[in-house]
This record gives sequence, C-alpha cells and structure tokens, in this order.
Amino acid sequence: MKFEPNGLTDDADIRFASSIVDFVFRRLALDHLPPEKREALGIWSIEERKTEAAEKTGAPETVAEEIAAETTSAGGTTAAEEAPIDISDGAVIRPIELLAAPTAKELDAPLCYQCGSKMQPAGSC
Repeated sequence: MKFEPNGLTDDADIRFASSIVDFVFRRLALDHLPPEKREALGIWSIEERKTEAAEKTGAPETVAEEIAAETTSAGGTTAAEEAPIDISDGAVIRPIELLAAPTAKELDAPLCYQCGSKMQPAGSC
C-alpha cells in the first residue's frame, strides 16, 4: 500500500520515507532505541551505514584516517606535494571540462539502506 506524501527527506539519517508515519517512527527509533534493536529492524543512522560500508570494503572510516594515511611520517607532506609538475614556458593551462554535468536527480539520490552508497535512478545501488 502506498501513502502520500512519500519520498526524499531533508534528514541526513532518514533519506527516504514511505509516509509521514514511517518518517516519524524511524526518527523515534533512531533517537530512543539501542543500536542492537535498530539493527534488527534495519534502521541505521548514516554514521552506522558508513561504518558498515567501510568495514565491508576495507576503506578508512573517517576522513582523518584517510589524511593520516596519505601523509608521510618523514615531513608530513603528501605524495602530490613531493612531486611538483614542471610547466614549460609555452604551456597553456586550461581548466578541465566535464563531458556531462550530473543532473539534480543524480546529485540528490537517496542512500542505500544496505551499503550506504547513492542509489541509481532505478533504485539499485
């Protein structure tokens, strides 16, 4: 059964709700239930989804870990800073142009409840 209004929300933890009642009870679950009960119901916060996706892919969980991994212990500089690009005198630097700009539909796609990545327009991740 389908209820109106349904669709995308402005809440970072609840990107899609099938009705107002669905949204309210998901918000209440996130605010008041312990993580074990929410996991059994399939209701996860965005941070929990990111953590699970990072564990499955082996990626660092936080941006700080990514930055720490990129910096070297010797001088604290990244690999990009260590190898500067030489530009000849006659070289012309042009900005990179995108072939196709992403549409609003692609930019504001809901996150997958299983893996945390953005869904495709067909509803798959």
